[in-house]
Amino acid sequence: MRGFTLIELLVSMTVISILISLAAPEISNIRKRGFDLSAKNFIRSVALKLEDYFIENDTYFSCHDQGCNDFLRPNKVPNGILVSVEAREEGYTIKAKHQRGTGKEYVFDSERGGFLN
Repeated sequence: MRGFTLIELLVSMTVISILISLAAPEISNIRKRGFDLSAKNFIRSVALKLEDYFIENDTYFSCHDQGCNDFLRPNKVPNGILVSVEAREEGYTIKAKHQRGTGKEYVFDSERGGFLN
């Protein structure tokens, strides 16, 4: 029974290394976009909470980052997400982005009917 030669093993390892180096940046981008989507989904949950708050209090609520934790009970702002809620008389604007994402900030405006980007 014949095994692999050293040259065959080195060539195989080189090919595998090249494939990994080509795939690594794309995997990083996919991960960053996943963080962005978690920020966008968090906006949806905050919007639902704001509507519940409006039904009970006839006004909207403003908050920023971790200051939103009291408002969002029993949930809280996930780690890495920067969020701000600006209440107005007729609606609200929610902005959020993830620190580990691509840097894209999502904006939800209730008066304009949803996400602006």
